[in-house]
Amino acid sequence: MVCPFCKELIDSTASLLLEQYYPIDRNHPVQLPNSLLSNESRSVEVRNEVKRKGNVLAVVVLVILLVVPIVSYTLYINKYGFSARINQALATNHIFEPAGESVFDIYYAEKRSAADSQELRSAAVKIEAKLAPEAANNIDRWYKESDQSINWRYLEKVHAFLYDISSKKQELQAIKDYCKGQTAFESGDYDLAITCYINALKSSDKKIKALAQNAIGRTYLQSNWPYNNEGQAIEAYKQASSIDPDFLWAPYNLANYYIRKNEWIETSKWLLKAWEISPKRSFLEKRMKNTLTRLKKLYTKEKDPDKKLILKQQIDELSNKIEL
Repeated sequence: MVCPFCKELIDSTASLLLEQYYPIDRNHPVQLPNSLLSNESRSVEVRNEVKRKGNVLAVVVLVILLVVPIVSYTLYINKYGFSARINQALATNHIFEPAGESVFDIYYAEKRSAADSQELRSAAVKIEAKLAPEAANNIDRWYKESDQSINWRYLEKVHAFLYDISSKKQELQAIKDYCKGQTAFESGDYDLAITCYINALKSSDKKIKALAQNAIGRTYLQSNWPYNNEGQAIEAYKQASSIDPDFLWAPYNLANYYIRKNEWIETSKWLLKAWEISPKRSFLEKRMKNTLTRLKKLYTKEKDPDKKLILKQQIDELSNKIEL
C-alpha cells in the first residue's frame, strides 16, 4: 500500500509529464469523428504509456530522495561516528592523546551525551579488551623482573580508566591504588604512597598483596621520610615473602638490607631463599659469591664453636648452589 504523500508525488509527476507531451484543452473538449476514433484510441494508449512511465519515473525520483540521505548519513556515521572514531583511536593506540581524538576523550564525550547507550557499552568492551592485557603484562613484568622501564603514571591512568568501564571493580581498585602509590613514591610523596599501598593490600590476588607489602617495606626505608622505620620495613618484607613464597624481590631486598648492615649470615639465608625461587640469575650469583667470601673470612676469625658451625653450614649451602 502506497502512502498518501508518495501517491500524490507519483500522480503529480506523471501528470506533469503527460501535460508536457500531450497537452489538452480541458475547457473546450473536441469531439472526434468516427473516422478518427482509431487514432484517438492509439493516442489514449500512448498517453497511458506515458503516464505509466511517468509513474515509474516518479517512483525512481522518490526512491532517490529517500535513499540518498540515508546512505549519506550511514557513510558519515561509519566514518565520523562515535564507534568509528573509537575504533580508529584504538587501532592507532591513541589512548590518552591527542586531545579530543584519544580513546579517553572520545569515550567520555559520548558518555556525557549518552551515558547508557548500547554503543557506549560496546565501546567499553573493546577498550577493556585492548587495555587490560597490556596493563596485566606490565604488572607481571614488574612482579617477575622489577622492570624499571614501566611508566607508572601512564599505568595509573590506564587502571583508573579500566576501573570506570569494567565490572571488575574490587580487583581493579587494588591495582589502581598500587599504581597510584608507585607514582606517589617516584615523586617523593611517601605519605600518599604508604596510604595507597595499604589500600592495595585489600586485593584478593596474592601477587598484588606481595607487591604492596614489598613497597611498604621499601617506603619505610626512605631516610628522608619522617616516618622512616627499619623495623617496620623488615617486617613488611617478611610479610611479602610469606604472602607469596614465589615472589623473588622480598627475600632479595632483605638480603640487600643485611648486606648494608654487614650481617652475612642473614644475608646468606635470604639469598638462598631468593635462589630457590629463581636460580641462575647473574645478579644473585654475584651477591652469593661476595657473601661466600665474607663468610669464609668470618669463619677463619671466629673462635666460638657454635658460631663456627653456623658459618660452616651457610658456607656449604652457598658453595653447593654456586657450583650447580
